[in-house]
Order: sequence, then C-alpha cells, then structure tokens
Amino acid sequence: VPSASSMMSLAGPHFCLGLGVGTVDAALMPLLAKLVDERHVQGAYGTVYAVAQAAVACAYSFGPLVGGETVRQIGFPWLMRCVALANLFYCPLLILLQSQSNDEDETQAILMAAPDPQDYSQNYMANVQPREASLCYQQLFNEEDD
Repeated sequence: VPSASSMMSLAGPHFCLGLGVGTVDAALMPLLAKLVDERHVQGAYGTVYAVAQAAVACAYSFGPLVGGETVRQIGFPWLMRCVALANLFYCPLLILLQSQSNDEDETQAILMAAPDPQDYSQNYMANVQPREASLCYQQLFNEEDD
C-alpha cells in the first residue's frame, strides 16, 4: 500500500485487506458465542458482541491517527517491525487462552438446564380479529363467516 503509485495499484491491496478483515470478523462472532456458551451459564451474548464492536470501532478510529503519527516519527519499516514484535509477544496469551480446559460438568449442566426441543415444535393457534379501521381485512373476515 505505501509503495502504490496510482489509484489502480491500490485496488488489489485494499481488496485483499477488506477480504481479510471481513473473514476475520465473520469468524470472530461465532467464536465469541462459543466462548460465552462454554464459560457462562447465562447468555451474555449482547455484552460480548458490544465489546467486540466497540473494539473494532476504536481500532478503525485510533489506528490511522496513531499509525500516521508513528510513521512520521520512526518510519514505515520500523512501524512494521514493531507491529510484528507486538504480535509475537501477544501469541503466548492466545495459546494460554486456547489451552484452558473445558469443564465438562459445567457444559453438561448447561445442556441439562436447556428446554426440551419438543417444546419448540408446539404450535399455538390464536384467532386474530382484524382492526375495524381496515375495511379490506374486515370484508375478508366477514366472507369467511358466511
């Protein structure tokens, strides 16, 4: 991207960046849902998704500001080296999070507390009366009674 000389030479790198960000974002939400299911008895999906979206918004707003000033101070090659080192130092934390064993008793308790799937298949039929203001529905309703 920094060595691009025209708008057309930016199309390919930006397409790849957008595809990569979309792929990571699409894979992140089911992973967060799985973590909520494994580690929390009550669903906290909304909170987890809100934190994830807030982090993305902060990255999109502060990333260019901080990155632009850092490039001006230390240069692009050193910025890339610093980002690479930060990623390498971050990897042990990810490995630690992955190696956390799942408590099978807790997972079994969550599954046992879930409602019976047969409860979802019951249909409830209700007689719906149309509003008086809707003449079209009122005419249809009267024709069915005949």
